[in-house]
Amino acid sequence: METTTRHPAQNEIPALHHIWTTAFGSGDETVFFDHYFDPGMCFVADAGAAPVAAGYVFPAGDLLCCGNEPVACAMIYAVSTLPDYRGLGYGTAIVRDLIEAGHSSGYPAIALCPSDDSLFGYYSARTGLRDWFYVREKRYDGLATDDRGFQAAEISVDEYIRLRECILMHIPHIKPNQHSVIYQKKLCELSGGGLFSIETPSGPACAIVERRSENTVWVKELLLQGKDETGETMTGAAIAIASAFPAEEYIVRTPAAFSSTFSSACGQELQDEGRLNKGVDDSSLFTHDNTDKPRAPDEKNAAIIAKRYGMLSAPAAILGKTGKNSSLPWLGLAFD
Repeated sequence: METTTRHPAQNEIPALHHIWTTAFGSGDETVFFDHYFDPGMCFVADAGAAPVAAGYVFPAGDLLCCGNEPVACAMIYAVSTLPDYRGLGYGTAIVRDLIEAGHSSGYPAIALCPSDDSLFGYYSARTGLRDWFYVREKRYDGLATDDRGFQAAEISVDEYIRLRECILMHIPHIKPNQHSVIYQKKLCELSGGGLFSIETPSGPACAIVERRSENTVWVKELLLQGKDETGETMTGAAIAIASAFPAEEYIVRTPAAFSSTFSSACGQELQDEGRLNKGVDDSSLFTHDNTDKPRAPDEKNAAIIAKRYGMLSAPAAILGKTGKNSSLPWLGLAFD
């Protein structure tokens, strides 16, 4: 039997909290419901008279890709089903309806960050979502401070957006709206984290930092200027973060590939501040087969794990713009 979904009633918010906390644990659901919840952009599926699955879609910003005009982008978020009802198609039905609702609400691009790698194939076979966003991740076990001169400082939402766009200017990416970055900041602040700029010899970097546990710090987004073949700048930036967030383990997420230049406007702006360092293509970290999907890095980069990270439903003209001759797209703000 085909699963039907519906928008929740206002008095069902406690049930939505229950579904959320069962799937993801408690802590950040209050921030979401206070900051983003819109019953018209949420779907639930019922078993009997009560919701057993839910999912949400909200405005994320603009998709910027290969010189095209900005495309309004929404993000599917926190799709979850109570344990006794998983595997019955509730989540798939919700995702399909969220995609349709997003498109019909004026968002040609819809992004989703699956919670598990196995879900990429699952959603690809059942929805209009396509693998599109990729990341590199590196783990550091313990980082001692040193005298490299890297310094991290907390910055405002507006400052973060500005610096982020300068670094990502020629990489296909989602430019988040201010509301999204405020939400990201609030999530990080639950653990004492936040938004940071990092002064490096190559120019300013920016990072989103969250403490996952007493022993683990998650750098959810680290954006660096220029090529970093040896990983020295990444390591230096991680050490700067470690100075403010002592831990045993650091997980650092960066884009899979950088493009070759900044825009002249952004470059001049940073040059005026004495901080310009042009980016250099970093796509050598990946090889490609005839499907244009990235494979694992070669041995010299084996310490950096490359993986697919997000999916996109968008017009074919957008989806067809990436491939082996383009920088791999960056999602960044996925709120995981």
